[in-house]
Amino acid sequence: MTSKPLRLAILLLSVSLVLNFALGAFVFTSYVRDRVFDRITQLSDTEPSPALKAAFRQTLREDRRAILQSARQLRQAREHQHEVLTAPELDVSALDEAQAEVREAAAALMSVLQKALRQTAETLPENERQNIPKVGFGSLQTLLKEDTRPGG
Repeated sequence: MTSKPLRLAILLLSVSLVLNFALGAFVFTSYVRDRVFDRITQLSDTEPSPALKAAFRQTLREDRRAILQSARQLRQAREHQHEVLTAPELDVSALDEAQAEVREAAAALMSVLQKALRQTAETLPENERQNIPKVGFGSLQTLLKEDTRPGG
């Protein structure tokens, strides 16, 4: 006699558990879908104009050597940080120094890119400059779909 109510309770709890998981999955996927859609919409609304992209690419071509040098220094600093971090024994002071090198190299690269942005802004017509998207240019890879080599 007690086994029948117990089976019924287990069945009801199992059904409840499955429904809770299904509802949770639905809510989660709806949330993620909405966030992704909002992000895509935001990016499409803030797409730089073709004139702005062309001007920025041209400025990057002119500063190519400085950009590549700064990027190389950042990569080397990150590699050094990784070496220190993964050494058999952790040297905290060496790690602090390596992390400081990464910050300095990142700041140097940011400085070069901001200089390129300033130079681009100086060459743009006023209406183009005033319509630079607030979000920014996105990643350099997205912006530089074209080859940035001179003549390329």
